[in-house]
Amino acid sequence: MVKYDDASWHYGGDYPEGLAPEAAMTHIGMFLGWIVDNGLEGEYLKEECAEELARFRGREMTGAQLLGRCCDGKLTSEELNAEANGFAEWYYEREYLGDYAETCSDDDDLSIYEEPDSWERFAAVSGVIGERYESWKAKKSRKGRFGRLFGHG
Repeated sequence: MVKYDDASWHYGGDYPEGLAPEAAMTHIGMFLGWIVDNGLEGEYLKEECAEELARFRGREMTGAQLLGRCCDGKLTSEELNAEANGFAEWYYEREYLGDYAETCSDDDDLSIYEEPDSWERFAAVSGVIGERYESWKAKKSRKGRFGRLFGHG
């Protein structure tokens, strides 16, 4: 199992004093929400959290709430299917937090943890993740064609 992120990793350092611990789940939950919206969740979530997935898809529960309820604040390879794990290995660990920070409000006094866990914010972040996903798929496709061209695939 690969652990991509864990809300508890964010509580020290520049985590704002007095901010609820749940706020450390917002950025992770936005990624998980995108995964669910795109049907890339793993079997664990499908089997163990069907009700919560339905509530998320019905916009009755945010990705951060889903992460807290079903994943104990952790994003691991178990929550993702094989395709999503390939993407997460390429993107989440290298570029996601930077992209997330770039979509944050223009208020320099706020940290990324103080961004709202809202559907409007989710839409903005999802757009960026979607673009990165399409880039990843295109890169993967080119790599596959190259390998087949030279007898490696």
